[in-house]
Amino acid sequence: PGLQIINLSSLPAGDTLETTYTTGITSAHIIQSAIYTNSPYIYVMGAGANPGARILDITDPVNPVEVSNYDPYYIHDAHIRGDRMYAAGLGQGLDIIDISDKSNPVFLAKITHPQDFTHSSWTLQDNKHIIVTDEVDGLVARIWNIEDLSNITLVSEYSANLQSLVHNPYVRDDLVFISHNTEGFRVLDVADPALPIEGGFYVTWAGTSGGVNGLWSTFPYFPSGRVIGGDRTEGLVVFNFNGTRAARVYGAVSDSLTGDAISSAQITINPGNRQFTADNNGLFSFGDLPTGESSIEIQVTANG
Repeated sequence: PGLQIINLSSLPAGDTLETTYTTGITSAHIIQSAIYTNSPYIYVMGAGANPGARILDITDPVNPVEVSNYDPYYIHDAHIRGDRMYAAGLGQGLDIIDISDKSNPVFLAKITHPQDFTHSSWTLQDNKHIIVTDEVDGLVARIWNIEDLSNITLVSEYSANLQSLVHNPYVRDDLVFISHNTEGFRVLDVADPALPIEGGFYVTWAGTSGGVNGLWSTFPYFPSGRVIGGDRTEGLVVFNFNGTRAARVYGAVSDSLTGDAISSAQITINPGNRQFTADNNGLFSFGDLPTGESSIEIQVTANG
C-alpha cells in the first residue's frame, strides 16, 4: 500500500513501477493536480492518518517530498487553480485556500449551505464562478459567484433528476462535463452561469434512479475532444460530444406608458407553451437547445 509512482514512457508496450511512497500514506481517496499550469505539485486527499489535503513536491517524480498538509478535518477532494485550492470537506462545506506558499496553506473563505455534503467542485472558464456538488440524492449542483470572497452568492442550480446525486463536475471551455451516477453523462452549457442549459446526455445505468450506481467520473481533457468515463457496471466508457450549444432569450416587461417595470408578469413562450414568471424588476430569461424554429412567440400577462 502507498502512493505508487509508475513510469509510462514505454507505453503502449508496458509500464514500470518506479517506487512506492509510503510516508504516512497507506491509502487515499483521490489525487489532483493543477491542470491549467505545469506545476510540480500533487495534492493527495483523505490519506490514512493525515486525511486532509497533503501537498507533495514531485519535481523529482520518484522522490516525492511532502511540503504541507491542510488538515482541519477530512478533505474528500480538491480542485486546484492558480494560487487557490478548493477543498471539499463533505459536511464541512467547501474551503477556499490560498496556496501561493505551498508550505503554508491559508484559509480564505468557505462555501456552505444548510444541507451540504460537499463532494467536489470546479471553477468555470471565467474563474469568477465555481460549480459545487453534494454527494446526496436530491441535492442539486450549485453555481456560485466567487469574485468577492466576502460576499459569495448563489447564481443557479442544476440537476437532471432529483432522485439521483450529481457527482463530479469537470469544466472545459464554457461546458461542464458531469458524471451524474444513475443519470449518466451530462454536458451543461454554462456560457451564462446564471442560466445553465443541458446540451446533451447519455445514460449508462438501466436501473432505478438514486444511489451510487452508474457513471462515477469523467475526463474531458483529451486533445481529440473525446471524453472517457468510469462506470461502476460498464467499466471504461468513451463518449463523443458534438459541441451543441444552447440558445438564450432575455427580456424585460414594462408599462408602455410609464416605462415602469412590471413585476411577476406571466410569460408564455410558444412553440411549447412554456411558462415563466418575471422577477420583481420585470426581468425574465430562458434557454433551450436549438430547435430549428425561425421565430418564437412571447405572450405576457401582467398580474393585477
